Amino acid sequence: MGYISKLIKPTPPVATMIQSDKSDFAFGAGDVVCDWTEFEVPVGTVKLESVMLLISGENAGIQTSRDMVLYFAKGNVDGTAPSSLGTGNGSANGKGFYNNILGHTVIDVLNYDARLDFASIVTAGTTNTDSSMNHTNLVFTAEEDLQNPHKLYVAIVGGASFDHDFSTGVLLNDADNVAAGDTALVTDGIDADKVFNPGDVILKHDSDTVVGTVKSVSANLITLESGSGVAIADDDELVHQSPIKIRLGFQY
Repeated sequence: MGYISKLIKPTPPVATMIQSDKSDFAFGAGDVVCDWTEFEVPVGTVKLESVMLLISGENAGIQTSRDMVLYFAKGNVDGTAPSSLGTGNGSANGKGFYNNILGHTVIDVLNYDARLDFASIVTAGTTNTDSSMNHTNLVFTAEEDLQNPHKLYVAIVGGASFDHDFSTGVLLNDADNVAAGDTALVTDGIDADKVFNPGDVILKHDSDTVVGTVKSVSANLITLESGSGVAIADDDELVHQSPIKIRLGFQY
């Protein structure tokens, strides 16, 4: 018997998080927040022991505590992911994945810790008597495929009154714009170091092409590990590629 912790970074399309004119685009109750995201486990059958979510704030302020639902699924027999849960920032109206579902866990508002200034942490066990965790002792078995690693999938749907908004208010401040390949992003608006941390992957508000990974950050300067993957115009808004990071603990 052993234990393993898996860090999962879903990457919802940027158009589901912010509008192309930089207007806010909040999610609603029942909306798909993150579609199926693959992760690997060391053996075919594992038991979920813990769930932690790190949730980026809106414009450097923490999100309002809201319910969320995590769904878990196995892949298809051919090794592909389940069909889509639904269009991001819309209802879970996808089809064809129901026989892939292995279980779900409700993350209750009581699980939120809101004492950090710029992000929320939600931590919960799934094998105890915590009344806010409605589903315990979840055991998942990956689809049998001797040619590939053991793969499972997780997705997030907004719960009751869900209204998370992942706009950042961090804007490029460069009248000459930033060319693809540049590593220094001068910013204004919201202080960049209240929103981004080293290791975060950044997008701009109207493109899914990765700008880059944060090497260092101060209030008005983001330095990337390598050159920007896309040109950025003055006043483009910089956003998280993965505004919700999931850490799952398993026994196997």
